[in-house]
Formats: sequence, C-alpha cells, structure tokens
Amino acid sequence: MKKKIKIRFVDFWGDFDSKSNFITEILNERYELEYSDSPDYLFFGTFGYNHLKYDCVKIMFIGENIAPDFNLCDYAIGFD
Repeated sequence: MKKKIKIRFVDFWGDFDSKSNFITEILNERYELEYSDSPDYLFFGTFGYNHLKYDCVKIMFIGENIAPDFNLCDYAIGFD
C-alpha cells in the first residue's frame, strides 16, 4: 500500500497541468497523491507569491537560471 501525501502546485506558468507533469509522474511511483488546499508538500514556481500563504514543506521549482532562495523554500529543483 502506498503512503498518501497531500500536495499542491502554485505560482507556475499559465498552462501548467498540476495533475499531470514530471513531478507527479515521479511521485505517483511511490505515493498516493491527494491534491489539497492544506498540503503537506507545496511545489511552487517563480510566477507569483501565493506560496507565501502556506506553512508546510515548500519545494521551489526554477526553470530559469536563478538561484533558489532558501529563506522561502525548504528544497529546490533548479540549475544550481
């Protein structure tokens, strides 16, 4: 039985599909995903500030050549 985790995606580009992307494909291999307004893990991009509203584990995804700000996130996926 897979462990259930609650996730949410915010501040991504306009046509980003939060239910079908490379992150969810990887996570689906080991976890049962629940999409929630009160997530355990928040994935966020650089296209807004909605991530500031959440108090959970924050994982920043950066598709640009920008260093992650670890004052805003616990983990980051990017070029650095």
